[in-house]
Amino acid sequence: MQFHEFGENRNPVVMLIPGTGCRWQGEFSAVIDGLTKAYKIICVSFDGHDDNDHNTFRNINDQILGTEKYIKENYNGHLYGVYGSSLGGSVLGKLLERNNVQIDIAITGSTDFDQKANPWAAIWAILITPLFYYLVKAKHPVKILGRFLDNMYGDSEKALRVMYRGISFRSLFNVYYTDLLTPVAENIVSKNTEIYCTYGTEEDTKTLTKRYLQHFPNAELIALGGMHHEEFLIFHPDDWINMMQHLLKQKKYSYRNEP
Repeated sequence: MQFHEFGENRNPVVMLIPGTGCRWQGEFSAVIDGLTKAYKIICVSFDGHDDNDHNTFRNINDQILGTEKYIKENYNGHLYGVYGSSLGGSVLGKLLERNNVQIDIAITGSTDFDQKANPWAAIWAILITPLFYYLVKAKHPVKILGRFLDNMYGDSEKALRVMYRGISFRSLFNVYYTDLLTPVAENIVSKNTEIYCTYGTEEDTKTLTKRYLQHFPNAELIALGGMHHEEFLIFHPDDWINMMQHLLKQKKYSYRNEP
């Protein structure tokens, strides 16, 4: 794992954790400048997701423990805020469950918190990994798969730009497989942490909102009108920065409800 820091040391520290198969640059490069005006930013780079990291992503627990260790050793076990994008929200959820570090503001983005036991986790990973591996590697995916991504992310071409094209098949398989096998506890409540769960209204909102409240009964749910999976962050960075500025100051935030 690698951790990339930006901004002034005197500012409150906010960590950004990327999603499955994503480069930290792809997801967060457009928002760093806007956030470093008020915060010190740490971008997490998972094993196997970076040109400078030749490790294989083996298990999501490695990333959870590595992130926890980094926070303890470099920030005395305390961060002002953490944003977890998709898979990054699962890492954030486990940090909150383990309760070994203090996070004042915790924000998940389109995290599905999907869980499966074997053999279903293995079967799902075997089916989904070749598809996404092809999409990540292909410069021009066949149209039917491009439409598949359009339905999920809103724009297949832009969505593929945030993916790490150098990721190995093994790393991608292990991401899907071990994430499914690593449950986040239900009823996580912390008096010292404000939790926000953001999601797009073009996603499976019924399933997502049910899971969010199962895991974090005191969380505030933020619906992003007309948005697909992490479309808000990837395609609307200025609006996303505005949302973060509100939530990090614990100010009321709402986004338009129609596309």
